[in-house]
This record gives sequence, C-alpha cells and structure tokens, in this order.
Amino acid sequence: MPCWVQMGGLCLGVKTAYSLHVQATIPNAILPCDELPFTRVADMLDEGLVLENGHYEVPQRPGLGVTLDLDMVEKYRVG
Repeated sequence: MPCWVQMGGLCLGVKTAYSLHVQATIPNAILPCDELPFTRVADMLDEGLVLENGHYEVPQRPGLGVTLDLDMVEKYRVG
C-alpha cells in the first residue's frame, strides 16, 4: 500500500536530509511529500541538497551526508 511520509515541511536542511534517508528505506513511501528547505531565509547546510526532476537525491556521505554551516548556526544562535 502506498504511504506518505511527512516529517519536516519547513525545516532547516538537516531535518530534510534525515527525512530523505528515512523515506529511502521505506519501499512503499511513493506518495509525494513537501520537504521545503528552499523556502527559508538561510540554510544551515554548507552545501544544498540536490533536487533533480522533482526528487531529492539522498546524500551519500557518512552520517546524514551533509555538513553544517557553522557560520549560519552562529548567526542564528539564540541565548
């Protein structure tokens, strides 16, 4: 049965990377979801996620496959 996996929507890139990995492991997760990291003022990732033909590529490097932009983290730090 097809399923829809919705985790983030408007998130900071890291959660989108996590969501991509989870969705890639669920064979019947074939319904489109709305991961929208491109709608923010800033991204917390050094590199953007690759979107091709309406689909994100799952990052292949270790961990979640992304690197935090520590300058952006510092810029938006609260407290």
